Amino acid sequence: MPSLRQTQGEISAVRIKDAINSGYDIDLYHVDIKEDLILSVAEAIKHEKPTTDISFEDPTRITSHIRFNHCSFEGRVDLSNVIFAQKISFGGSHFKEDVFFCPTSGGMPLLKAAEFSNGCDFSFANFYKGADFGFVHFKGEVSFKEAVFLGNANHAISATQSSIKKLTSIVRYSIEWLAFLSSVSRSHHVFI
Repeated sequence: MPSLRQTQGEISAVRIKDAINSGYDIDLYHVDIKEDLILSVAEAIKHEKPTTDISFEDPTRITSHIRFNHCSFEGRVDLSNVIFAQKISFGGSHFKEDVFFCPTSGGMPLLKAAEFSNGCDFSFANFYKGADFGFVHFKGEVSFKEAVFLGNANHAISATQSSIKKLTSIVRYSIEWLAFLSSVSRSHHVFI
């Protein structure tokens, strides 16, 4: 399968999106992504025409293998209403603006050692194949409202007391997630 590979330097979010839409695998390492990365079709339309009313649409399905390891995302990242057929890795990456994974489902997201400077929304996301949040650091608000966790999950998350203001209404979750919530609730002000 063709791929977009790059080590270091910069790349435009448009080039990444075009490669994904063409079925390319993405393999970026220590690369700066300069603009907003919006993979949801409905969100992209809304972003281009803010007055357009978007109804519920079929999710965007992505079959590419995607790896953004130790990358820096300068703009907003919106993966709303996206289904990933493969694992997607953001290991060691830094997100400087808001990130939306709601509702996202499919392949196991690997967010190990990622850092989120602003808000991060995983509301209604479906982690059916598990998730790796090992050593993730949230500096801004984060929400897992009604997120679904099944399978194995690693949840060694660090956060400031003010960063996790709400972890609400998680309706179905793994035993590992329950243990994580218990440990975070004791060490941080978390409201469930």
